[in-house]
Amino acid sequence: MKTKTLIWLFALLLITIGVYVAYNKTHEKSLNNPVAELPEASLHKSDTTRIEITLDATHITVSHTDDHWLVNDYPVDTAVLSRFWTALQGSVVKDIVSQNPENQATFSVDDAHAVLITFFNGDIKTGEMLVGKSSGRGTSYIRVPNTDTVLEVRSDIASAVPLTVNGWRDKTILALKDAKVERIELMNDKVKIALEKQDTNTWILADKKNASINQAHITSFLTAVETLHADGFREASSTEIVDPTYYIKLFGADNTLLAALSLTTRKDGSAFVQHSGDDTVFTIPSYTADQLMQKRSYFITE
Repeated sequence: MKTKTLIWLFALLLITIGVYVAYNKTHEKSLNNPVAELPEASLHKSDTTRIEITLDATHITVSHTDDHWLVNDYPVDTAVLSRFWTALQGSVVKDIVSQNPENQATFSVDDAHAVLITFFNGDIKTGEMLVGKSSGRGTSYIRVPNTDTVLEVRSDIASAVPLTVNGWRDKTILALKDAKVERIELMNDKVKIALEKQDTNTWILADKKNASINQAHITSFLTAVETLHADGFREASSTEIVDPTYYIKLFGADNTLLAALSLTTRKDGSAFVQHSGDDTVFTIPSYTADQLMQKRSYFITE
């Protein structure tokens, strides 16, 4: 009897182990071949009027008003917004990587670390998701709020969501590519440089028309200034003083003012840039500042 009992117990143990293994294999298979979908991946920009992004004390609102997208009332960088929508709509579910709430922190999709993104059409909430970290291989981890399911999606949306207002803001300072600049006025240390366009390809000094001008240098200057982009903004908390030392004015036909900029050199060689009459203070890197803040001798051929 004792031997038969042991045999039966051993057989029962084997059956139990077999069932456990079979269950886990089936469960693992379902995780690696998910049927889950991410509804937010089907959202369209045309059906969205507001996106709210929250992480801890940070709250960013990206809204659509009168054919313009704004972030906390500042113009949005269209390239950043396009990159975000491309990543969102490419967020096809690759795997269900976990359904255990204890694993959420591992993927940064827990409430303490995830970025909460909420979508609205008017006052109607159309979607909500918790974005975790990037996998480092072109995918990201996402959790739908109020569930324990962690998804790996086939896009790096974690890297496509700026977590600062400035990260969303449009950094275009000037976009005059199609405008025809006919006159350039530069001022540095109270020395004024005025350049005028004589014909299609020739520029002259306004106060010394017979001077030999380096036309290539004027072309380089115009290329730099006509499509001028910032690399950031002066923070509101900054103690750096904005005290312009260089001024640029560009004029079109009939002496129409196209742009008026003031530049302040910073200690590291970069510069603050402002439009005349505008409170926004952009920052440009040192190599861009060097291209713009030219002396009279730069334009004259010796």
